[in-house]
Amino acid sequence: MKAVAIAVALATPVASARADDGRLLDDSALAVDKGGPLVVDAGFVTGMPAGLPSGLFAGIGAGIERTCTCWLSYGARLSWDEVSASSEVFTVTDQELRARATVALRRDVGRAVLALRLGGGTDVVLEDRVRNGGTRAGLTGSALETHELAALPAGDVAAVVGLKIAGAWRFVASGGPNADILNGSFHGGWTAELGIGWQPR
Repeated sequence: MKAVAIAVALATPVASARADDGRLLDDSALAVDKGGPLVVDAGFVTGMPAGLPSGLFAGIGAGIERTCTCWLSYGARLSWDEVSASSEVFTVTDQELRARATVALRRDVGRAVLALRLGGGTDVVLEDRVRNGGTRAGLTGSALETHELAALPAGDVAAVVGLKIAGAWRFVASGGPNADILNGSFHGGWTAELGIGWQPR
């Protein structure tokens, strides 16, 4: 009996080790990498356009930030979007390039990163305005279509939530109000972004 017990005891760790070798996930598969001071992210953006009084734009955006303390970071963001709107007279298409310098208060909470980000910069708007039915009426040139380019001072505030997935990768979601100066007056709106972030060592 003692011989059988010894044989079972010796065989059990071997079987467990073989089972462990076959696992798809080990203990470090979802480990969080603290990462270095630089964080890069990119994703999809939506919100209210800068050059139009209504509607929703869709586009892409990216950003880079550097953490200089455990609670402060600074960086830059760039996004591009497009939106179209129609009236009885015109069809308007705006392409917008949003550039921001940013500073943020941030805090790591377990796997999450919470931040309040302030951004300031410009919204560069290229607007194409086409008169509806103008081609059938024989209109050409500026009577049919006009193009305008404008750079609007702009700023925004965004709440940011990052969720560390594995290694240096994370999900990032942000959103909040923004404003620009259009024709001498403030034009308010909001933006939101959902994407993926990467924080290398």
